[in-house]
Amino acid sequence: MFTSRPWFSVCPEKLCKGEITMWRPLPLICLLMLTWRMVNSQRLFAKRIPPIEEVGFCECQVLPGLPGGTRSLLQLPKFGIKFILYTPSSNRASGIPISTGETRVLNGGGFDPSLPLTVITHGWTEGTDETDWIHELRSALQTKAPMNILLVDWSNFSRLDYTTAALHTALVGRRLAEFLMFLKNTYPRFSGNQVHLIGFSMGAHVSGVAGHLFPGIARITGLDPAGPNFECVADSLRLDPSDAIFVDNVHTNSGCAVTGHIGYTTPHGDVDFYINGGGEQPGCRPLIGEFLFDSLLLRWPNICHHTRAIKHYIDSIHAGSPIFGFLCQDYRTYQTGACQNNFRTVFGYNASPEGLPRGSSQNALFFDIQNSFF
Repeated sequence: MFTSRPWFSVCPEKLCKGEITMWRPLPLICLLMLTWRMVNSQRLFAKRIPPIEEVGFCECQVLPGLPGGTRSLLQLPKFGIKFILYTPSSNRASGIPISTGETRVLNGGGFDPSLPLTVITHGWTEGTDETDWIHELRSALQTKAPMNILLVDWSNFSRLDYTTAALHTALVGRRLAEFLMFLKNTYPRFSGNQVHLIGFSMGAHVSGVAGHLFPGIARITGLDPAGPNFECVADSLRLDPSDAIFVDNVHTNSGCAVTGHIGYTTPHGDVDFYINGGGEQPGCRPLIGEFLFDSLLLRWPNICHHTRAIKHYIDSIHAGSPIFGFLCQDYRTYQTGACQNNFRTVFGYNASPEGLPRGSSQNALFFDIQNSFF
């Protein structure tokens, strides 16, 4: 079964065993430099961010190491996080910008507290305006049932360098928790058991922090949650099974960060679906070659494998028939067919905690699909 290890030690077996010998000097130097940088970044991250319980609302508290020096936590993210609301009765394609406390805007936008609320949070380098998958997911959800949908736009922080953006996920998660508390205080009928948080990459950890601070959320779905800087921090700073009644994760790019795998490696939900093994996906360019090429050009590696989690989740909303993940020790065992009689559960939008084996926080389920399973 899976064991929790630092992200920089979770490598493909052949690489860790030294079986790959055909390295050329330049890529090797690049790889070593990048490894040092990422390991050092991980250590700095762990030192710079305090437990979430110490990150309070009051004006006097400051998060060490963040740009802005003495500016308060309350002031720092105030103008950098936007919420966009979609309701069944608003009939607005662009959504309604709203902030915590704006009850008049909430009522005028047709928010119905009796309906489910789905919250979508993007990842690093993204925003809600130009990120197509967010609106594709929103449109797909709106075809399933009447619901309120809230988009979290934290692009002012997500477009900073990776480590600084990762530091801000705790603040964005707190802002989301504040908004949920605002809804609860405004509408007596509103409660966490009608809330579903969906987050991609760093957005998954934003959702986890919000769930930690606003207990009782029904479900959190992590779409290939980010790995670097998050695998070794406290549970309160990332997504984990305690953040909602049901936490399901989709892994499509998990593995060694120094070879371009940027998804979280180990299981950290009630169920964790590893598609095609969870590391690399068919239809995307080979990861190791792409990683070295992009690293030499000092740009972030190709994220086709990473974003495939989004595609398959959206596909599951439109699915005419379910696809199942099978509980298994690892992907190699799954490929032998030895797990076909094990516990199975539906993947994607219709996943549920019903029948899950309890007493284990490492329910890893495997299945294979190509570019689409329809």
